[in-house]
Amino acid sequence: MAPTTVAFQLAMPLNHSTRKTSVAPLQHRTFTQMRADTPHTYAPVPPLPLPISKEAAGPSASKPLDIVLTHASADFDSLGCAVGLAKLISPSALVVLPAGVHSAVRRYLTLHKSFFPIAEAKLIDPTRIRFLGVVDTCSKKKLATAASWLSHAETVLVIDHHVTSDAHVITKQDVPGDLHIITEDVGAATTLVVERLMQRRDIKLTATECTLLALAIHTDTGSLSFENTTPRDAAALAWLLQRGACQRSISQFARNYLTTPQQRLLANALDTMVVRHVDGMRVANVILEANDYVSGMAGVAQAALELANIDALLLAVVVPAGRKSDVSSSPSHMKRVSIICRALSRVDGIDFSALLRPHGGGGHPQAAALTTKVRGGEAVGALVESLMDRLMAQLPPPTLARDFMSTDVVAVTKDQTMGDARTILFESGHTGIAVVRSLEGKELLGVISRQDIAVAEKKQLLKTPVKGWVARKVITVAKDTPLHEIERLLVDNNIGRLPVVEDGQVIGIVTRSDVLVQRRLFDPNEDAHAVRNVSQSYFV
Repeated sequence: MAPTTVAFQLAMPLNHSTRKTSVAPLQHRTFTQMRADTPHTYAPVPPLPLPISKEAAGPSASKPLDIVLTHASADFDSLGCAVGLAKLISPSALVVLPAGVHSAVRRYLTLHKSFFPIAEAKLIDPTRIRFLGVVDTCSKKKLATAASWLSHAETVLVIDHHVTSDAHVITKQDVPGDLHIITEDVGAATTLVVERLMQRRDIKLTATECTLLALAIHTDTGSLSFENTTPRDAAALAWLLQRGACQRSISQFARNYLTTPQQRLLANALDTMVVRHVDGMRVANVILEANDYVSGMAGVAQAALELANIDALLLAVVVPAGRKSDVSSSPSHMKRVSIICRALSRVDGIDFSALLRPHGGGGHPQAAALTTKVRGGEAVGALVESLMDRLMAQLPPPTLARDFMSTDVVAVTKDQTMGDARTILFESGHTGIAVVRSLEGKELLGVISRQDIAVAEKKQLLKTPVKGWVARKVITVAKDTPLHEIERLLVDNNIGRLPVVEDGQVIGIVTRSDVLVQRRLFDPNEDAHAVRNVSQSYFV
């Protein structure tokens, strides 16, 4: 390699060596500049350790290379992050996809590949690599054969948003030169690069580049709907839209179009999946077999999850391992198993990343994957059963009414007036009130709602006794009724509260707000005043 002077912009270095380098001035926009230039404000982030080179003289074949690697089976987030990082490095930086891409990415690149600095891995001489970026993974296993390039680079920068990574994480032992690892808990790895691009006034993104990076954030955050999405992802996406990202293109390529082989496997999955009913949740597993590798099975798993109304799914795809000419019909022949796990955001307790990590897989708690090899079909079944047993062990015990009911029950007797009930509801902010035989025993007779009181007030009947308004056909629950059954009763009967009854006595009450809190869809500390104001507005 020809002599080259290299400087670095250091940010969050990890395990860096004692090699002497000069530090270039920080090339990022100040917060004040950003606020003046754009209608939105973004918090400044540290710059990345990028090379600033003085090009060596001589033929291009001897010049050092700056390379950014996606992970194997690259998705939009990996590709977008790689293209963005290459943009930050230099106009000559190259993006390499070491081992295949998702079907959606392949479809996109068929039309757009010429817009990006993508090079084939076989054309890269690893001995010329000066700077190596690795994006959307910390695992050398996911770099396929390009993992050997780590030992050639003077500097390796890893950018990932999978904070808990797998057992094959890149370490200083893999990198003789400088190693920098940046992992931050955001929805998309591309967000981390976009935040740096936002601060570089000297770099101009094309509309096509903005569109790719926006696609990356859309697909990895479920268009900002996944639970791991952060305000930083939304800000990065807004910035890209301001700079020309094409919504029409995003709409077309962010959709998951299933190929004919994928559609066949999806139909098979829906027909053969095994569903377990666990405390109101539907947890399923399915084993699919194919003659050849089928890409994009994550999309099949997501479609199966939604179409079958499953809360959590473990999908295994089995294909023969090795070359076709070597494949034997023997059941003991080596099999390649791809396991894709998906869960709905409402499911608590499941951590697919931790489940698959001991086998070399990884990802997010509610979306993870694993590829491994086993010998024979029986070994596949044993692996899936073992994973399902461990998955069942992850599930928390069911939440029961006794765990979250309010024991301070607001009640009136049947002989009190509707005006009394109005005053009590107004002061408590509740949406309904129990009617009991006496306040001491609290034997439940029925309930009245704020709507009942509003009608009585409109008709000027607040002085009438409660017993004339009480709804005696009351749906109740026991203290051991599980959360999912309480939610079903509230929704199916379009009611806002359920008395908790034991031996005919009211011992508590559960409301729709309680269910929202348990599902982590409502913050009582933030929104309780809003609920109270709505309740009181009925009596204004």
